[in-house]
Amino acid sequence: MIDALQRDIRGAWHVVPASLVETVVSSVAGVIGVIGVAAGIVAIAVRGMWGVVDVIAATTARPGPRA
Repeated sequence: MIDALQRDIRGAWHVVPASLVETVVSSVAGVIGVIGVAAGIVAIAVRGMWGVVDVIAATTARPGPRA
């Protein structure tokens, strides 16, 4: 049973052209790369936003005891 299944899988795999496999793999890798770049940009933007918030808080803070 398992041998027959492995033979079917191998046979089906050889029917798929190598160029199609390469295209799919490279497309998936490209999508993963784009997602990674977008996540990095978002992380930098969020970090920069908190830096701006800290600067505004520091410049607008009133001296004296806090409530």
